[in-house]
Amino acid sequence: MDFQHKVGFKIILIFLFSLVLALSAVLVVAESLISQQVHKRHQKRLDTLTEKVFFSLEKQKDQIRLLATAVANFGRMGPLVAGGDQGNIRNLVDPVFQESGLDVLFVLGQKGRELVRLQSDQFRELGPGGSSLIKKAILGIYGVRLSKWEHGIFVSGSSPIYNEQEITGRVYAGVLLNKSYLDTLAKGMDSFMAIVREGNVIAATFTKQEGKEDELEFSEEVLHDIKALVGQSLPVVVEEKLYTMKSLPLRDRASNIIGYLVIGLSRGELNQTVSSLRWTILGAGGGGALLGGLLMIFLTSRMRRQIALLSIGTERVTSGNLTETIPEITKDELGVLARSFNQMALTLEERDQVLKEEKEKILANVDFLSMMVHDIKAPMAGLSLMIETLLEENLSREVKQRLAGMGESIEEILGHLYNVLTISKIEKGPFTLHLEPVDLNASVAFVRSQCQVVADRKEIRILEDLAPDLPALRADEFYLERLIYNLLINAIHWAPQVGCITLKTAHQQEGESRTITLEVADNGPGISPEQKPHLFKKYISRPEKGDLPGTHSGLGLHISQSIIQALGGTLLEAGIPGVGARFICTFPVVEKGV
Repeated sequence: MDFQHKVGFKIILIFLFSLVLALSAVLVVAESLISQQVHKRHQKRLDTLTEKVFFSLEKQKDQIRLLATAVANFGRMGPLVAGGDQGNIRNLVDPVFQESGLDVLFVLGQKGRELVRLQSDQFRELGPGGSSLIKKAILGIYGVRLSKWEHGIFVSGSSPIYNEQEITGRVYAGVLLNKSYLDTLAKGMDSFMAIVREGNVIAATFTKQEGKEDELEFSEEVLHDIKALVGQSLPVVVEEKLYTMKSLPLRDRASNIIGYLVIGLSRGELNQTVSSLRWTILGAGGGGALLGGLLMIFLTSRMRRQIALLSIGTERVTSGNLTETIPEITKDELGVLARSFNQMALTLEERDQVLKEEKEKILANVDFLSMMVHDIKAPMAGLSLMIETLLEENLSREVKQRLAGMGESIEEILGHLYNVLTISKIEKGPFTLHLEPVDLNASVAFVRSQCQVVADRKEIRILEDLAPDLPALRADEFYLERLIYNLLINAIHWAPQVGCITLKTAHQQEGESRTITLEVADNGPGISPEQKPHLFKKYISRPEKGDLPGTHSGLGLHISQSIIQALGGTLLEAGIPGVGARFICTFPVVEKGV
């Protein structure tokens, strides 16, 4: 048994597509949320490092300022400096220097004469560089100064020495903060610290930069944006590496900004974490989609088989095989559907048998009706011919009128019989036409001659406007004349006494399309808008009007439309109510060989 699993595959594809979309949405949201958390964590680490460095530096500044102020305010410091007593000054400040952790402490007397200088081993090793730092510190103002050092930052402070309200000297103190200072605070993070003042880097240091001996260099654009980085962080490129950088203002004791503390934290770890997170999420999502797809294939296998069986069963029913049932392999709704399908097929088989029996009866009745019409048509035609012969004899006017009335009635009865015969053939099916070249003008003239007797009784003029050189029409001549007859007899019926009917043929060409039209128009009451939707329905007729005897079955227009549709044409009514009815038949012109 050959199964077509198209529906099953579509279900799997829809499921997988929905699963992929759902997982993609979840992954995007998850990555976005987790990335936000990673960035927040990175920002928090930068904020924490900045605060640690800032407060540590502020602590150093405060300690230096307090030490310088304390030394300057020793009770005997003023008189000793004023007297230039270097020995007692050294004895006074040496214990403070040893316990404070300062790298340099010196006292200047009047006119800037150096009285005492105390230095740590680290500062002493600076040589001329140390003197340069001291000179920069001496040039500083009251408070704290940040100076550039080859390996870090030199933080210095000063305080004036008073002797009886007169400044007799000044105390200077300083601490060297080297690379290990930031290493301790950063705890292994790849970062840098810099002090920027007046658009220049006065001190800088890296952490985790192996072999990094040269100074940190900022571009002019970064230096210009230092103030803009106060209170916020931005990604910047420093020496071909991406950092998140933030700055804080450094102030002296008078709250004047003496520089900016700049802290940068490498984004390498951040980008690596985000990339690793993205691959993890994609791996988990892909694995989930693969597992979901396999489960879907497994879980839907029976369902897909049941759907395939239902499809095969439908094809069997379409081909007329109603006896073979389809198996129920699932217990869910599809199984119930299969059971209902089998019951439906059984019911259809029973009804099909009934319909076959009814069809046989109908066909028998149609055949009987056709034979009856043929049997009646022959004597009626003979009677009509006999009446036409008598009308040519020298009879009284009254007798001829009666004979004409009888001929008219016979003609109407024949018309009904032909319509009944035609509708029986159409309904019996198949309705096939014997197509051959037909002269439409000749058929119009022949039908007119048949209906002339009926028209003469109502004194109706039948005008012809037939186009010359009309191309041959491929049609069934018998049914074409039946079409013309029904339209013409209908026009005669509705035309008033002493009325007028026009028969018109024309040939039209629009581009490569050629058509032949036939118009039958009368000057009767026309078709009302309410009647037009039902005009071509079977057994529907308008209320009788006129002086013709007999009733109308409502088959004429229905048969006419069926015939013209079989010929590939169209029939429409384009008259005006109160002016008259106008039926237009359009026939396509079929080229030879087509």
